[in-house]
Amino acid sequence: MNRRAVFLTVVALLLFAAITLFKFRTREDEPGTEVTRQATAQEARIREFWEVYRQATEYRVAGDSRRAAESYARALELDPQHEDARYYLGNMYLELGRYREAETAWEHLVLVNPGSARAHSRLGDLHFCLEPGAPVDLTRAEAEFRRALHLNQEETGPLLRLGEIALVRGNLTDASYFLDAVIASNPGSAPAHFLKGYLAWRGGDLGQASALFAKAVELARPREPAGGVPGEGDTKRGLAPLLAPQMKCGALKLEIAEVSAPAGSDVPAQMQGQYQRLVEMFEEFRRLRS
Repeated sequence: MNRRAVFLTVVALLLFAAITLFKFRTREDEPGTEVTRQATAQEARIREFWEVYRQATEYRVAGDSRRAAESYARALELDPQHEDARYYLGNMYLELGRYREAETAWEHLVLVNPGSARAHSRLGDLHFCLEPGAPVDLTRAEAEFRRALHLNQEETGPLLRLGEIALVRGNLTDASYFLDAVIASNPGSAPAHFLKGYLAWRGGDLGQASALFAKAVELARPREPAGGVPGEGDTKRGLAPLLAPQMKCGALKLEIAEVSAPAGSDVPAQMQGQYQRLVEMFEEFRRLRS
């Protein structure tokens, strides 16, 4: 082969290599390729989020608040806008006594969704709390409960809490108004009847107090489900739902014992004792505010 033929062959090979490399790089630089990579990464991120979130839920249901908090925090690293993860993270921090972190979690939830009534309710619970180290602030608590009520007027929880705050402040007129509103919306509210009985007891109407207290006890008494088989909404201890054990900072955590005295008798000793404890609880709130 002469020198010219060799030269042309080399040139042809170099051109072929250059064209092949150009085509390869062009395919790499196509917009669709990067979009595909990003979509694949996003799908993997979503799958990982739900795996971590499910694990967090399992820990929470099992009562392992520490691991649940760690897992919810990890889930939020993958999806910072997820409302349920943020809400439950706050709940777990509350259970662990990490009050400021709980507050931060719910405040962030409000930023993500200003219409989150449950976030405002939990912030209200946090600032209306007798747990050691909790940031008691009745003014802030009242504002949060009012906001929650404005956002969801079908929920009677904020109404009940506003009634309790009014009782702590000694504003009996407002307390009666809120408790009546609870009973009007939810006639089966044992706590509302219990507190209305307290108002009557405090006002010296022992007959009315006894009647309301007895009604609260009746509403709180365990009910046998049809056929004697526990239903989905039943609690392990058989308590009425509103009186089932709550998380920390469950407001006044009311206790309603059974009335042992016969109808028409003097105020039962159990009622007297519980309402006296309620007075002491109100005094403790006032002390913490000072």
